[in-house]
Amino acid sequence: DYDADTIRQAVAGQIAFQPYDGVLRGVEGALKARAGNSADQALLLAFLMRSAGYDARIVRGELTERDAKRLLASMRASSGDAPLEALARAATAVVGTANPPPGPIADLGATTLARRADRVSGILLKTLAAADADLSPADVTDELVAATTRYFWVQHRAGPGEEWQDAHPAFDDAETPEVAPLEFFAERLPDEYLHRLTISAWLEQKLGDETTTHRLMDDFTRPVANLDGMAIRFRNHPSGLTADTLNDLDEAVRQTRILVPMLNGAVAPGARAFDLNGQRVDPFALQSPAAGLFSTLADKLKSASEGVAEDDDLVKLESMWLEFTFSAPDGSERRSRRYLIAPRSSDANERDRIWALMTDHTYLVSAGHQPLEYLADRYFATGLAGNEYLKALAHQLFSPDEDTRLPTTALPRDLGPLAQYRLMAANPEAADTGLQTAPNLLGFRRGYRDAQTAFFGVDVVANPTGRFAIRDGKVFRDVRETVRQGVWDTVVEHVPARTIRTPVRANAVDIIEAAVDQGIKLHVVTPQRTALLDRLDLSPSAIDILRGELAEGFSAIVPARRPRGTPMSGWWRVRVDSGESLGMTADGYGAEYVEYLADMVDMALGLIDAVKGLKQCEEQPTMDTKLCCLLETHINNVAGTAFGGILGNLAGTAGAVVFSTADRLTEENLVPQADANCELLPQTEW
Repeated sequence: DYDADTIRQAVAGQIAFQPYDGVLRGVEGALKARAGNSADQALLLAFLMRSAGYDARIVRGELTERDAKRLLASMRASSGDAPLEALARAATAVVGTANPPPGPIADLGATTLARRADRVSGILLKTLAAADADLSPADVTDELVAATTRYFWVQHRAGPGEEWQDAHPAFDDAETPEVAPLEFFAERLPDEYLHRLTISAWLEQKLGDETTTHRLMDDFTRPVANLDGMAIRFRNHPSGLTADTLNDLDEAVRQTRILVPMLNGAVAPGARAFDLNGQRVDPFALQSPAAGLFSTLADKLKSASEGVAEDDDLVKLESMWLEFTFSAPDGSERRSRRYLIAPRSSDANERDRIWALMTDHTYLVSAGHQPLEYLADRYFATGLAGNEYLKALAHQLFSPDEDTRLPTTALPRDLGPLAQYRLMAANPEAADTGLQTAPNLLGFRRGYRDAQTAFFGVDVVANPTGRFAIRDGKVFRDVRETVRQGVWDTVVEHVPARTIRTPVRANAVDIIEAAVDQGIKLHVVTPQRTALLDRLDLSPSAIDILRGELAEGFSAIVPARRPRGTPMSGWWRVRVDSGESLGMTADGYGAEYVEYLADMVDMALGLIDAVKGLKQCEEQPTMDTKLCCLLETHINNVAGTAFGGILGNLAGTAGAVVFSTADRLTEENLVPQADANCELLPQTEW
């Protein structure tokens, strides 16, 4: 209404206060999450004031301990989702017909997932208690007061010559704090106040008995607030994968000599192409006439060196990984690695290493709650972006003798991870207040073991969401409930791949349950007791990965040996002081991992199973049912209706309108599929 008081009251009343230091969410993130600290609330309020025609500036000061505790006492979870009735009406107007009745609202507490999460939580908590871990609620009042003391608010005025008016949205209508201005900012805050994420790619090359580490691209560093909800994609493009070999991946791998790091669909800034000897070169130099000499000379160098030494692996690519570093305004950093080639795994043959290096990784940062209306918007955007693919597949289906070209633009990659975040936040056993005071990071990875076998994995990299309670004027972190949240996060990694029926499946939930059922001892390895690693039945590469987890401050609960019937071992990492926990598989991923037969793949665009089901559609009796089948397949496999189904069940009535499918939910099926009932369509002439 262009009214300053109305704008201030909207931010103060609708944006919950949450305690953390610096800018984590920014304007859009605070609006989406319906929550933020004083800095994020001030950024949002100043933006809205300027949008309404006012002058506005952000002010920084230092709160007294009394005011910081007053503010801390008001902390609460996000205010939840806005209703979707308006969106439902708009969708109905576009479609022109009434939507089907909604499916049942999920009672997640009655599902197999919830029962498994409860069992695994009990196993972990009992094992930690037996190792004398202190799991009692931790008083974090002083820690959160320190994070709250640096305080921001907004000054606004109608125009030049008017007096500046103070607005303190974080305090809502409570007593105005006693705080003096120390700094003034126009529209943004300096980098020193921002949470940031840096993604880097590395390889380790072995030269005789020595190893050297080399960068494969320039650091990708951005404020977390700028990345919130955005997909970040990395893969190494193999030189043998061209338009001529796209439908023959075996031949593409056979011809590959060099791989080029790709970030977000383009050659990564500062990328260095590399080969399996670990040799590196500017990828743009590969366009020169001398490019063919690169791999040939590298191979000859290796052969010549091995001719004067007994070590057949004198020069080689030892490992290759991605590294994620979160930097906080207080200077602290949190690091995680994800290996494409794990250290000390050199027994793999050359072709297997190329398959691994081709793996497509999509990661998405979440700075806070992702509301349903935002996910619904992304769902529609993904569906619209897929229309060109649908047209291409229809052309292929109806004109198989003609050449069909797929679009050159990639589909949005954010919907799946966004829906996964929402499922993580839907923990039915959550108690007290769940607050995300640091960035989360999760990813989906897709790749191949060979030309016939594809794999898919959900990978939670960081999940520091904590559970808090306020008692007697103090704030306590509930360590046990935070452990339970981490277990839930790991259990629901299973959901996206639920419809993939395959005997090859690995996740930390299966591993620990099988270990307990088979009577295998669980060891607790702490950063102070690394000698236990020598007693564990883990591969050398898994030991190296686990050492990295311990170096970051995690303890690990590890079975003494790999349980029978599991394709790999694993462990659970836990920060005993906070309860942050996550199940890990022995390849170093916080992952649900499944292998399955690959039907037809467009690897150049990273679309796994983009046209899965095409043969089934060809067998339909009429053109109507062929097209209907194609549409159904397209929705399920390209636009991601499986995730939409989860979203619809969590959303309630409005979700059925958003996703237009008759969702079915049972304890054993949390991933409903679109069912267009093609047999019931009236037949028409083509």
